[in-house]
Amino acid sequence: MTDQTLLDVVDDLTLPKNHRVVQDILDPIIDPSTGVQAVDEDGNDRWHHRGTRKVPARTDALLQQLTDAITASMGGPSGKGKLAHERLPLDADALARAVRITAAIGAWCVERELRPTRNPIVDLRSWYASTRSDNAFDEDRYLTTARGWVREVQGLLNPWDEGDLEDPCPRCGANVWHATDDPEDSPGRPRPLAYKFRRTDGDDMVANAWAYCRACDPEAKDPWGVRELKYEIELAAVVGPSQREDGPDTPVDTTGGNLPNLA
Repeated sequence: MTDQTLLDVVDDLTLPKNHRVVQDILDPIIDPSTGVQAVDEDGNDRWHHRGTRKVPARTDALLQQLTDAITASMGGPSGKGKLAHERLPLDADALARAVRITAAIGAWCVERELRPTRNPIVDLRSWYASTRSDNAFDEDRYLTTARGWVREVQGLLNPWDEGDLEDPCPRCGANVWHATDDPEDSPGRPRPLAYKFRRTDGDDMVANAWAYCRACDPEAKDPWGVRELKYEIELAAVVGPSQREDGPDTPVDTTGGNLPNLA
């Protein structure tokens, strides 16, 4: 995930995506005595699970999903007529984050003398297009912030599951971490390496999972992919922890190996 360009991140936020999802293949179980579908003791139709298949699917842009979910949770068009307990469980915090992201994108537009429309998708794409002819544009200045928005929106719409590892951090060597900046206010906790994944990612669960060190990178500004972390842990066991800015020359093992058990 750390090799994404600014365009990749802008696309994640503003463009719909075509992908494939796993779908169950179900055949009705026919009652031979009646010739119609059999039911169980509770009156539910009985089905034979014949396997799974991958089918095309399309999801809206992340910013559009966030807007729709907030609108639905507040009783807007997609949630009109729903009772409060039937609406999506997004709260005032989600609305505040959406407002903050929209305001930040608007500020980026103003920097480039563009007039914000207050539509974050339109504004972000207009802003990005305006940077392409600017040879002095510093992409890195904005990339970390935009990546953070992707993680933030994904976390609101589809919360991450989290686990941790017993290995010390391959960057800083820590085997404990503190919940606050002042170690005296917080006792050391074991297992600083944490990883996050989504069970709903299916076949892409490991590929999309990411990890960070709660000791040296508590805000996850420079996370690893879990395959990358596996390699770094193995390398650190041989040469010791490192604060290298450049990645190792040896290719990362992508065969799986002893990756975290995300099941």
